[in-house]
Amino acid sequence: MVITDNLPPSVSFVSATGTGWTCAHASGVVTCNRSGAHAVGAPIPPVTLVATVNAAGGTITNSATIAPAAGGVADPVSSDNTALVNSTVVPGADVRIAQKTVVSAQPATAGDNVTFRIQPRNGGPAAAANAVVTDTLPAGWPFVSATGPNWACSAVGLAVACTRASFPVGATDDITVVATAPASAQVPPSGGTYTNTAGISSATPDPIPGNNSGSVNVQVRPDGADLRLAKTKTPNPVALGSNMVSSITVTNGGPRAATGPQRVVEVLSGETFVSATGTGWVCTVNGSVVVCDHPNTGGLAVNSALPVLRITTT
Repeated sequence: MVITDNLPPSVSFVSATGTGWTCAHASGVVTCNRSGAHAVGAPIPPVTLVATVNAAGGTITNSATIAPAAGGVADPVSSDNTALVNSTVVPGADVRIAQKTVVSAQPATAGDNVTFRIQPRNGGPAAAANAVVTDTLPAGWPFVSATGPNWACSAVGLAVACTRASFPVGATDDITVVATAPASAQVPPSGGTYTNTAGISSATPDPIPGNNSGSVNVQVRPDGADLRLAKTKTPNPVALGSNMVSSITVTNGGPRAATGPQRVVEVLSGETFVSATGTGWVCTVNGSVVVCDHPNTGGLAVNSALPVLRITTT
């Protein structure tokens, strides 16, 4: 048997499938063939035809006809072989979240405000009625504010909502949401990643709902000065009884400047202290423990390092 479906001019073919059916499309005509015997009264698997409506409005009519394939059993009553369906086309509004970004500094510092930018858009073809943009903040992120031209924004707890009665096609009214990053006690020592997702909907039918949300990740690091120490030993290998030098560098990974004196403690193992050098460093030795202090008078800025400390041992 053969099903023939003549698509209306305002419709574009996407796909046609059905169990046991083989379908093809050419110039707006979909043809589906199914071989084999079909018992009287036995159900025949349906054909699902998917197409895109290109009309801006009105009514479209689609017709499908079934007939025996060549060589098949004749159909004595062909008057019931064609079915019509009328579909009313309502102009839709392809609302979407074009982009969700963090516009404040990254990585963010625990306890600081973070600013998110949401870019809602309407690809049309119609204006979107009663558009709503929602943004559910991550747990532990207190709401601060939400604003956007022609949007009315409010929040209940972590749920932010911005609404407007009509969202025109092509409008570029972005929304800015400000929230406070979690406190240091809630952030892992090495920092954490948090995801913020925004979505949009409206009362107008949306032909492409798959683009209605957007997410962004934001890095948060604990507040304070993340002091880091790097150490090398030369020469390596070293001859028995010869001197070797431990070069120690102290850096500040931020996010704040490190203030006050800084101390490095070196515990010797199988070595004997010989000397210590480095601008500003003062070292004392007590047995196998070497304690070196630096006044850090001007403070250690983020991503900066103190003068290299070199401890010579034998």
